[in-house]
Amino acid sequence: MILDTIKDFFRARAIRKWASKVPTSLMSLSQVKSVAVLMDVEDPGFREYQDVIASWVKAMGIKPDLHFFDFRRLEKDELLITSIQNTVLKKDLNWYDMPDPVHVVDINADLFISLVNNADFPVRFYMTCSRAKFKVGRCGWEGHPFDLLISGKEGSSAMEVFSSMKTYLGKLS
Repeated sequence: MILDTIKDFFRARAIRKWASKVPTSLMSLSQVKSVAVLMDVEDPGFREYQDVIASWVKAMGIKPDLHFFDFRRLEKDELLITSIQNTVLKKDLNWYDMPDPVHVVDINADLFISLVNNADFPVRFYMTCSRAKFKVGRCGWEGHPFDLLISGKEGSSAMEVFSSMKTYLGKLS
């Protein structure tokens, strides 16, 4: 209980220090020149929707900037299934679960989509501190930084939520 209070204090301090000052707002897809996507490797169907997302972004003529959370316990002979440069592992978090802020604040995409279905501190930190101009999320929390929040029905897969996001983003054009 006391440790959680101490962690919350340091988390709030980190958010205040690293929070993006870039104003965000809804944007038409025609205005979007760069897209970053945050995904959870532990989501069922991750490999399939990773390819679908990359294809959709490339079809728009934009190079995808994919970021991953991989908090699985890997065995000695098990390999990462994502790029190490864009993957946050459990061991990369500090004692109060903050990822390296340098990697987060370097995300300057026009559109940042979070498909992670939780509001744990690493997700809150990534989305609050990235310098994206338009943020779309799947799971909100009090004071969340999203301009558009699409959670889907209870138990919806990341692929279903992403399909809904594409629909709504298309309507903004």
